[in-house]
Amino acid sequence: MTAGLLISSRTKTKLYKKWLRSKSRYDELKYKSYRKLFKRLIIAAEISYCKEQFDTHTNTTKQLWSNLNNMFSFKRKKSKLSIASLNIGNKVVTNTEDICNGLNGYFCTVGDKLVQSLGTVNQNNFIQYCSPSNAQSMFCNPVYPNEIFKNNYGL
Repeated sequence: MTAGLLISSRTKTKLYKKWLRSKSRYDELKYKSYRKLFKRLIIAAEISYCKEQFDTHTNTTKQLWSNLNNMFSFKRKKSKLSIASLNIGNKVVTNTEDICNGLNGYFCTVGDKLVQSLGTVNQNNFIQYCSPSNAQSMFCNPVYPNEIFKNNYGL
């Protein structure tokens, strides 16, 4: 962004703040007309920059693609996340295949282990897991939810 565009941006911001404070129609029209002018300036500056990049730096196809990638961020960001070692059953594993198998084994058994840790659940008394209602709320019935359920469903 050029120095002139920075000054214009600050002027636009000042006009906007002035309009918010005064709420006058004159300040609103002044701000909106300046905003429209500023938007045209930004678009013209962007077009000028793109033309300059592609007119002066098009020696090779590689340079053309480099310019496109820099301007439009087509390149994906490469993340280099790797696990050097993993503890599996009190044993430190460093081989990548063993690490993958260990992670797969862990994530494939998480659900079964959680179900086993819960134990048996009485399906007829699921209300015991609900928190008690707030007696001071205008939306709650002061009767305990278990009793409401029993009354409504004839249990």
